[in-house]
Amino acid sequence: MDGEIVAKAVEDYIRRTRPYRFLIVAIPLLLCIPLILYILFHFYKHGVDLQLLAPGGTVVLIMGFTSRELKLINVCVGQAAFLPLQMSLAASKEEKLAVLRGISCINLQEVLFVNGGDEAR
Repeated sequence: MDGEIVAKAVEDYIRRTRPYRFLIVAIPLLLCIPLILYILFHFYKHGVDLQLLAPGGTVVLIMGFTSRELKLINVCVGQAAFLPLQMSLAASKEEKLAVLRGISCINLQEVLFVNGGDEAR
C-alpha cells in the first residue's frame, strides 16, 4: 500500500514538472549566449589571446589589422618568447611567411593564421 502511494506521488510529481524540464537545460544555455557572443566579439575586435592558443609550442600568428594603421603581429613560440613583427594590411601571406622564415626558431608547419581586427567597421 505504501509503495503505491509513493509511486503515485512520484508519478504526480513527474507529471507536474514535465513542462519545466527543458528549463533545466534552456536557462543555462540562454545565460551563456551573451558570454559566448562577448568572447567571439572580443577575439574579432582585439585578436586572439596568445595564452589560449599557444599551449605546447604551437606558433600563433595574429593578424589584428585595422583599416588605416599598422598593427603588431605577435608570434608566440611556445609560451616563452614574443617576437613583434610589423606588417602592413596589404601584405600577402607569402610576404608574411618570408618574414617568418627569417626567424630560425619557428617551424613554419606550426604557424596558425588567425584573422582579427576591426576591418568591418
